[in-house]
Amino acid sequence: MKVSELADLADTTVRTVRHYHHLGLLDVPATVGGARDYGLDHLARVLRIRWLVTSGLSLTAIRDLLPAAGPLDSEAVVGELTDVLADIDRHLARLQATRSSICVLIERTENDEDVSPLPAGLSAFYRRLAERMPDDRSRQAMEMERSMATVLAVRGQLPPAVDDLIAALDADDEDDIVSIFESMARIAEDADDLEARDLVTAAVSRSMAKHPDLFAEVLAAITVSDGGTVTSLGTRLVRIAFPDVDVEALASEWLGRLGAQHPPIADEAPRS
Repeated sequence: MKVSELADLADTTVRTVRHYHHLGLLDVPATVGGARDYGLDHLARVLRIRWLVTSGLSLTAIRDLLPAAGPLDSEAVVGELTDVLADIDRHLARLQATRSSICVLIERTENDEDVSPLPAGLSAFYRRLAERMPDDRSRQAMEMERSMATVLAVRGQLPPAVDDLIAALDADDEDDIVSIFESMARIAEDADDLEARDLVTAAVSRSMAKHPDLFAEVLAAITVSDGGTVTSLGTRLVRIAFPDVDVEALASEWLGRLGAQHPPIADEAPRS
């Protein structure tokens, strides 16, 4: 039979048959009357190859497993199929995780919450702050932090303790945080603005005094001695967000002042 008839009976294409030839999966038949003459053995082999493909094996694996004649190597096939099954299980796990994420997004959208990788509480917190920012500079500084938190959340490096801290903050704390972003906007324009530095330090000090355990838990999560993944990434993000600010010097100054009021927390902080 001609190659076109073989392809039709195998429910495939001539191009696929020729690809099997190219990969060494299918012998090239003898030529009769100037055309390749395919037999039933060729049809059976093409169907066998296609059946193995639908079972999840790659053409490369089939080429290694499928002998020119005789039965398959059962041990090798079991090994290949076991690997395929493991790949399927991993794919299903990813799909299940994606499904769960979509369900969360649907629920958050129905509740008029932001569609964001940030935890719902933190996302709502940033939304409230955005509405309270006194000017565009302060709002931009806040958006920089929200972007940094989003990066950490997507990378799985946002400390879970942040949720508890955000939930514990009251109206006075939010007033202080608004003041912090307003001051950060000033510092971004003038790194030597000592008044703005003092305002930030005072505002952070008040919040830490009210929620020392929660702040200690968050700081413990982001200040690790070896590898410091979250801390190093966070520092890099801050440098990008505020390129004109000497981040290390400013952080050192704040932590030094805070340490005088909160020694247990400050003992952890310098390791960042």
